[in-house]
Amino acid sequence: MTASDERIPFPDIFASFRATVGGYAFRGLVLVGTLQADTPALLIAGLNPERVAFLLTDQSRPKLDEVRQRLAQVADQAPLRCSPDDWFCPDGDYSSVLRVYTGLRTVLDRWRDLERHEIAVDLTGGKSTMTVGLAKAAHVLRLTAVYVDSDYADGRPVPGTQRLATPEDPYTVFGDLEAAEHVVYITTMITPALRRSSAIWRSGCRIIPIMRSMLISRQRISHGTGLCPIERARRSTACWRALIYPPICDRCGVCCRRSARRWRS
Repeated sequence: MTASDERIPFPDIFASFRATVGGYAFRGLVLVGTLQADTPALLIAGLNPERVAFLLTDQSRPKLDEVRQRLAQVADQAPLRCSPDDWFCPDGDYSSVLRVYTGLRTVLDRWRDLERHEIAVDLTGGKSTMTVGLAKAAHVLRLTAVYVDSDYADGRPVPGTQRLATPEDPYTVFGDLEAAEHVVYITTMITPALRRSSAIWRSGCRIIPIMRSMLISRQRISHGTGLCPIERARRSTACWRALIYPPICDRCGVCCRRSARRWRS
């Protein structure tokens, strides 16, 4: 995304962007370094988080002054909850994927009091390696990813068409593949281990219903129950996680611990 067209004042661009934000609200916002100021200014003013962090490069660090200037132009429309003086900008150059991981970990350690769903990461700006790293980390950590989309003309974004967008959940397309993979894992790894551990079935432990539930769930998933792929994947994942990390039985904790070790081996 390039700098905005000077014929359209930034306050007007922000006014149209703000209308697309809707009900999105986050307490923390993480952005990567970019060589233009519009995108971060739109996101900071539009989402208005309590905390802001930048993962910058040596080239993008001086651009923060331009971001502050943009925000000053819309101060009457969006009084900031996080002053630019309070932005967290860890030292270093975060232009590689691994450095982005390290920087994001630094931010999360600093924001330990925030829940994951209260933090958003911006995928719009920065080098491609930075965007890839931030997107992969956001997926693993279950952080919300956002970006600024716009219409294009002659290969350039049309000023005033910027809008907030979020990537679609990949499980809407790949959920059935994940569910099938979990079924294979349960069938080839967990079920034979359960059959070999016949003593557990006779112990009367509280863990028996969990095993039975897993087997029933495996049958339902493999034969289809009308559930959406995402729900099938979620249920199958919950079943085998309960087996790999079983609860300690109230009646015979030692038995359950020994069984857990056998399953892991």
